[in-house]
Amino acid sequence: MGVVISPAVAELYVQYSTGLMLVVGVITLIATLLIRAPYGRYASRKWGPMFDARLAWFLQESPAFWVPQLVMYDQYLALGGMGELLRSLHPCAWILLLFFQLHYFQRAVIYPLCRMPASATPVPLTVSMLAFLFCLWNGLQQSLALVYVVKYDDSWMLGQPFFRLGMTLAFLGMFLNIHSDSILLNLRNAGESAGGKATASTRYHLQSRERSAFSSLISVVKRRIDGEQERGRSRSPRPANGARQRKRLGSPGTKAGGSSPKSAASEKEYKIPYGGLFEYTSAANLTAEILEWGGFAIAACSLPAAAFAWYTFSNIGPRGHHHHQWYLKKFGEAYPKHRKAVIPFIW
Repeated sequence: MGVVISPAVAELYVQYSTGLMLVVGVITLIATLLIRAPYGRYASRKWGPMFDARLAWFLQESPAFWVPQLVMYDQYLALGGMGELLRSLHPCAWILLLFFQLHYFQRAVIYPLCRMPASATPVPLTVSMLAFLFCLWNGLQQSLALVYVVKYDDSWMLGQPFFRLGMTLAFLGMFLNIHSDSILLNLRNAGESAGGKATASTRYHLQSRERSAFSSLISVVKRRIDGEQERGRSRSPRPANGARQRKRLGSPGTKAGGSSPKSAASEKEYKIPYGGLFEYTSAANLTAEILEWGGFAIAACSLPAAAFAWYTFSNIGPRGHHHHQWYLKKFGEAYPKHRKAVIPFIW
């Protein structure tokens, strides 16, 4: 029995929490099919104040990393030593717990603080708060289930193929998720260094550091020249001429000094990602995460893990569908026709 958490309380929480997550997954699936989740390219100020994406990801994903550690610390205090704590759980439970925390360490620390560029689209406060609450909820559900509720033995680890198959799929999904994120980050970096021009060569842009550095230098020079020209036009003392005034104000429906974009997509240049899982789906990073948590559920063979896998699909599956439709609308005939949205060859 833990110092704060008793097995009876943990079992009751996991039971009701799992049922609630299954129901919320259905509601989320319907809602996200009808409404595009307002973050990333769909971010909008209508959903509240916007703040730095790196800070948002760090704060919203971190509960799923530190909540399991608090649960384990409670067990450590109750059992009176590290040796007793290590022996209290089967290796299957330890592997699943460590995998869960590894994913969220990568998601909350490595990805936003080490890899995400400063130019990443800000996140609405409402979206970040909802993500924080879910990670808090799910982190407690998965850790309590593995520590107190679900029991494993050696036959599950060695005699049945499900644990090994599930963990193989989970690690494969994690690798593909990180790889897909890398493709998107490299594409964004290539776009910024190339001045936002979408060309066929961008998929190979980062193969040569010399070419990247040269392109960066050219883009900096070009931006300086464009900036000087723009400042020169803004200093012009003759705004009375109708044609010049219209040129300065821009096209109808825009404000002087630039447009007022409603979403991140109108502010940035996007390109078609190639390579890896992107050859099969438009939302390869989301496909990989669905695979990852599906494998986790197979390895855990528990309803709490299955509920999490279901919620993951219901939350990001429709987002992948929206990505696919967005790519088709933006790039038209140039977009690869064989790609599906989320599930290769199917959807």
